[in-house]
Amino acid sequence: MSVTKNSLELNRKHLAGAFIEYCMKRHQGMPVLNLLVGRRPVAIGALSERAVCNCLIQIFEKQCIQKYGAGKAEPMLTETYSEMLSKDNSRLMPDGVDFINEVMKEAVSAAMKNPTGNNFGLEVYL
Repeated sequence: MSVTKNSLELNRKHLAGAFIEYCMKRHQGMPVLNLLVGRRPVAIGALSERAVCNCLIQIFEKQCIQKYGAGKAEPMLTETYSEMLSKDNSRLMPDGVDFINEVMKEAVSAAMKNPTGNNFGLEVYL
């Protein structure tokens, strides 16, 4: 595995973990995310780091790789993810919160349109 790919995976994992912590702080220690998708309130329960990583890969990273190619996209993604985190990679910066909320909205919208054919790993409650 290349150093760039390894850095991307590590930064993605840090970003997902920080997002889980962010959600837990707002829901009495439970990994839950409440979103408004369109006009529908949606709760995502039992949110896991793996599910958030899958959403980042499926919704954001695939588009970047298609547009720029893997060679250019991977360093850009690594840098983008690291800029959304605090210096110690433990907390999300405000831009990171907004970014992941948008990614999660897209993932939930896609999951609602295709409930059996998606691979996001989300527990969605309408």
